[in-house]
Amino acid sequence: MEAEYGMHPALVCLDYIQIVPIEGRMDRNSQVTEAIVSAKDLMLDIASPMVMCVQATRGVDQREDKIPTIGDCQWSSALEQESDKLLGVLRPSLAYKDWEGRKIRYKGHEVPITPTTFMMRLEKQRFAPGGQLFMLDFAPAYVRLSDLELEVQPEPQGEGWVKNV
Repeated sequence: MEAEYGMHPALVCLDYIQIVPIEGRMDRNSQVTEAIVSAKDLMLDIASPMVMCVQATRGVDQREDKIPTIGDCQWSSALEQESDKLLGVLRPSLAYKDWEGRKIRYKGHEVPITPTTFMMRLEKQRFAPGGQLFMLDFAPAYVRLSDLELEVQPEPQGEGWVKNV
């Protein structure tokens, strides 16, 4: 990119890493493991952050908490070994058919679930603890995923209410 276009990538995104073709590997597990290792090598060579996306296994559908965990990723051992961070992402209005319009407790506030609400949990972070939950809002017109902003306004009795901004 730098040689042809004079630009350095700020972020590289690889969606569905399981379908990256790798020559000379016979079984699927070896192909995917090699794709993950090659992607990490590329990231280190170009000195840019990389996001690799994988599909969760169907087992996540059987649990009450449907945010994917490390174990829900096929080929999770290669992902866990090579990644610096692992994130589980969920769109609750699609995962839970009856959740749209419901509210969820987040940072001490009741937050409504809308079609643009996403939940993301930090499953792994190298050299630091994980487990933090983030609520996000997706703006389809701008293809932008951002932190869900909460605005707390005091009521006359001193109680707070939450407004999704």
